[in-house]
Formats: sequence, C-alpha cells, structure tokens
Amino acid sequence: MAAGGVSEAPSRAPRQGVVLVVDDDHTMRLLARQALERAGFVVVEAGDGQAALAAFREHAPDVVLLDVQMPKLDGFETCRALRDSGAGRFTPVMMMTGLDDLESIEKAYDAGATDFINKPLNWLILGHRLEYILRSSRAFERLRVSQAKLANAQRIARLGYWEWVPGSDRLYCSGQLRRIFELPQGHQPGSLQELALFVHEDQRGHFLDTIQDLLSGKSVTDFEYRIRTAQGTERYVRQHAESLHDDQGQVTRVTSTIQDVTEQREAEEKVRYLAYYDGLTGLPNRRSFTETLQRILRDPRFRNDSTAVMFVDLDRLNQVNESLGRTAGDELVRQASQRIVSCVRSTDMVARAAQQNHQHLVSRFDGDEFVILLTKLSDIDATAHIAQRLGEALAEPFDVDGQTIFVTASIGIGVFSHDGDSPEQLLRNAHLAAEHAKETEGQSCQFYTESLNEAARARLVLETDLRRALIRGELELRYQPQFAIADNSVVGAEALLRWRHPEQGLISPATFVPLAEEIGLIHEIGEWVLETACLQAQAWQEELAHPFRVGVNISNRQFLGNGLIATVRRALAGSRLDPRSLELELTESVILGADDNELSQLSELRALGLKLAIDDFGTGYSSLGYLAEFPVDALKIDRSFIRDVPGSPQKEALVRAIVAMGHSLDLRVTAEGVETDEQLDFLRTLGCEEQQGFLMGRPMPAEELSAFLDGSAEGARRHAGG
Repeated sequence: MAAGGVSEAPSRAPRQGVVLVVDDDHTMRLLARQALERAGFVVVEAGDGQAALAAFREHAPDVVLLDVQMPKLDGFETCRALRDSGAGRFTPVMMMTGLDDLESIEKAYDAGATDFINKPLNWLILGHRLEYILRSSRAFERLRVSQAKLANAQRIARLGYWEWVPGSDRLYCSGQLRRIFELPQGHQPGSLQELALFVHEDQRGHFLDTIQDLLSGKSVTDFEYRIRTAQGTERYVRQHAESLHDDQGQVTRVTSTIQDVTEQREAEEKVRYLAYYDGLTGLPNRRSFTETLQRILRDPRFRNDSTAVMFVDLDRLNQVNESLGRTAGDELVRQASQRIVSCVRSTDMVARAAQQNHQHLVSRFDGDEFVILLTKLSDIDATAHIAQRLGEALAEPFDVDGQTIFVTASIGIGVFSHDGDSPEQLLRNAHLAAEHAKETEGQSCQFYTESLNEAARARLVLETDLRRALIRGELELRYQPQFAIADNSVVGAEALLRWRHPEQGLISPATFVPLAEEIGLIHEIGEWVLETACLQAQAWQEELAHPFRVGVNISNRQFLGNGLIATVRRALAGSRLDPRSLELELTESVILGADDNELSQLSELRALGLKLAIDDFGTGYSSLGYLAEFPVDALKIDRSFIRDVPGSPQKEALVRAIVAMGHSLDLRVTAEGVETDEQLDFLRTLGCEEQQGFLMGRPMPAEELSAFLDGSAEGARRHAGG
C-alpha cells in the first residue's frame, strides 16, 4: 500500500474496538495490524497526518496509534488537530517515537497525547497497552457523561453544592451554586463568612447558628432563607446541610446542597394572593376576612374591647352594569374601595391585630359588598360616626370614563358580643342590618336588632309560599286602562301582576317581584303573565271587534336571560293574538345598557310585529341622545314627574322635553300616574298622546275592565271614583 493510503482489515465484529494506526512506514503499519488484530482490534491505517485526520472523520476510531515523525503533518501537529476537533477531544492517542529525549516526551503531552511508547515496539505487549488505555478511556467517558448529566440535572433543579472544611476554613462551591449566586466567572466565596455575607441580614445570624449546630453534634439541618446575589438580585434558597466526622467524632467537613426555590415561592405567593385577595380591588376577600376575624375573636385582648363588623352594600351597582357595562361597574367598585379604605383611618384602630403591618382590614366580599372590621373602639357610637363618614364619601359623584355616576350605600353594623360571639353570627347579623337599611327609606345605616332575625325568617316563609303560588293559582293580573288624551277613548291596558296570599291578602309586586328575580322564579312567572295577558287581549278584541293593545312588563332578569323570544312566540301562538296588539314594557336601564347581543334581541322582538316601550322613562342617568339608536315605539313618562305638574317649573320643563323628544323621534308618549284634571290638561297642551292613572281608571280585574269598556268616558270617571 502507498504511504499515504488508507486500508481496512476484513470486516468482523470487534472485540476491543477500532484502532487508527498512523505511520509513514508501511512495514510498521503491517506489523501493527497483525499484532492488534490478533488482540481482537479492528485496524484502520493512514500513512501521514492529513490522511489520518480524514480517516478519523470517516471511521471515528476508539484509539489512535500515532507516529511522531511523518511528512506533511507530523505527529505533534496531527494530535493537536485531533484535540481541536470536537470528535477527537477525548479520544485516547498513543504516540510512537524513536526519540528518547525528555523534550519530545513533554512536547507529546503538550500536544494532547494520552500516552507514548518508544520504538522499536514490543508487539507482544502493544495490544495489552492499547486495551488498558481503551478501558481507562471508556471509564473516563462514562464518568464524564455521568458528570454532565448530573450537572444538567442540577441546572434544571437549580441545585448547587458547597463543602466547608472547618479546620482550614476552606470553602468549595459548585458551578451551579456560583450561577445561583450570580458570581462572576472564576470567583467564589473563599470562606464560610464570605458565603454568609450573601444571606439576607435579618437571617444571617440564623444561618450561622445552623452551621454551629452541625459543629456541636447535630447531623443534619434544613433552612430556607433569602440571599442577595452578587448582581443585587433577591432570591429564596433552601439549604440541606450535613456534617461528616472522623473516627474520633470530630467534624471534618460540612456539606450542603442549595436549591433556588424563588419561582416556587413566587408561585406560592401568587396562589395565596388569589386565595386570599380580591383581584379587582386588591383587598382581602371573604376567606381572608373570616380567618382574621376568627383569630381576633379568640384573642382575649379584643374580646374585652369593643369590636364591630360593618357591612357595606353599594346600591345601584346592578343598574350601572346593565346600563354602562361590567367594565364601568368594575371601575366603580375599584373607586369605591379606595374611598372606603381612605375613610376608615388608622385612628379608628381598624384590625390592628389582623396584620403585623397594621393595615386596615377592609374586605370585598362580593360584587357590591364590602366588610370592615373595627377593633378597640372607644364606644359603640364611634361606629355610627365611621358609618356616617363612609356614607358621605360614597354619596359623592363618581367619574367613570367621563360618565358621572351617583351611588348610595346601605350599611349594617354588628357589635361583639351584643350581636353575636362568633364570626358567622356577627357577619350574618351585620348583613341583615344592611338589608334592613336598604329597605328603610331615609336610613342608610342600621344596627342589628333581634327583630331583623324575625324579618329574615319571615322572608324565608314568603319565599317558600311564592314558589307554590303559581301552582296554587294565587297569582292574578290587574289591568289598568290607557286612554287617548285627544278623545278619552280606551286604547289599551297595562297588565299588572298581583299576588293574593291566602293569609296575608294582596302582596305588592314591589315585595315579591324582586324576590322572584333573586330565587330564579321570575322566568316562570313572566311566562304565565305573557300567556294570560295575550289570551285576555284576544278575548277583548273578539268582544269589541276592534284592535285592543295590552302592555306587559318584562323584568330585567327576563330580558337579560335566555328564552324571552321563544316565550313571546309561544304566547302569541297560543292566544292567536295579533302581535301588533302586544306591547312589551322594558325599563330604561335595560334598554340603554343593551349590548350588541341584547340589541339584536330587541330587533328580533320587534320583527315579530309587536311594540316595545320604555317604562318609567326619565329615571335613568344615561344621555337621552342614545335613545335614537334603539328599536322602540313608545316612551312612558314615570309618575314621579307627573306628580308635580303643573306647579314645578323643573318637572314641567322635563316633561315638556320628554314629549318633544319623543315626537321628534316619532315615538308615542304615554304619561303614567295621571290623577288630576290639571295634569291631564297640561299633557294635552303638550300634545302627549296617551295617559293612564287613577283619574280615569285604576287597575282592575279582567271582568271589571270588560264592563268598563262597555261604558262611556263619564262612566269611566264614575267607575274610577268608586
């Protein structure tokens, strides 16, 4: 074979590995092949350094037998080139040299040689030498891979390591620990004291105490603490340290693992925040408040002092959500929370035992409900002063996206231990007091009294009775006639729901309709009202032989829920009523707060052929200019405006503006609550089309309205006065 060529032995399964023999002497290569193949190696040959590099790339040998003196590229340069390549970095290289000087040997090792052998070679022991080198190389490779895996695992686990020798105060730190401490390349703490400097100052003493425990006989310590890295970053680490002893029991060294648990702690804090704090306001939530209240009521210092719970319920938040959207409602809640916190000053000693930093314990319980814990009050009357300050602050106008909004608050107060000696009792009774304040005109704040418990029990009974009322046929409709102002003719009637309780008699809709909405019964009741009113309207049309319109109130929950359109379709189909004779009355807040889906529902209802009216118009707080965007047919002026006309210039101007606006939008205008001739004459001068009220017709059963329809306008007056 030519000196620069490459040859291979016949293919057979290697026992030891593949050897690349590099020598420009063909005889040397042949002798080496024979000796190594007998030893179980597969042999690849190369006649010079350049051919050796090519053969190495092609065959990836396990070991290289490399001559020093060769043309083109000598053994030193070839070895150096192998080491510089990625693949040959760890491959064992045995250099063959006839040179017997120390300088050549040192040069061989400097070039990266694993070992060297002098020529002439002992062919009997060559295979054993290479077998030994290869076995050592493979052991080293396994160790290197194992260390790489360990280092990678430590990197993934953010796990570092340090070892300290007490006698010499020498400290060794792993590479991953240096990364955790963000140390510059080549730097590490030289002693335990230097390492302690990275520990947060308020925990440094405890850190050194744990090491002293190990020196004093304790075998293992675990400690979690904060560090400030060399770059100024604050991290949380968990340390597990152990002591190693000699035969006499003396501590020879302390070893410790350090794990970076910063992300874990941050995740735990986030979970804790989500569990204990309200995301919108940042205030403690119901769970946080309840646990704090339990701790305080167990503390004798507070059981003997005056402690109270104040329940704050924002009024009209639902109207804001319905008219301006939930984003505006959320902003209103956020602003309200800031006012509440600022009102309950630190001088009020709010929950000073609740948190170490003495923050006020103001909590958001629900959408529009806040709860305040007051402790160490000078006297019970102090709570009333705080409640008054809160009421005044919340009564100030709110600016939400350029919209001025007014809200009020109903406040209930439960005092320990007069109104309960457990968290559950105090919270329940404060809530009951707030509900009582909401229902009591002119009273925004109420203390809890036992009578409120009775009221709550009565409400529960009423709720049970209401669920049965529809089945038992206790619900009924009254119809109030509506008149054309021009000629006093009856043009329709509004269906008004009544509940004739078997024991309590007639119950006002203002009492049971909100209850029906709250317990989810309003949809079933609303469907019954629609079906009954449509059947009655059809009966009147057949009796009178001319169209007769009936108006039906649709609650906010009905409109915002699902199924209203299907309910209307069923009622019209079941009664065979002309859709033009049905008018659905919706509140101003629902109409003006409708989103795209709800606007689509309005349009779909109107496409059925029925009429849509805005009931109680004028009581909302949205711009009247929005009205042109909605598919409605009529406005009904709220009775609160009609009550003071004529006589009140402000109310007169407002009624005049509503009528003019309605006409400009081609809407029919109906005035509610007309009770005097003067009111009727005033409306007539404005050109208002229709009116309803006690002046010409109070609400009556269907059979009475049938008789009423047969009479004259004068008869209507006499009937109304009877």
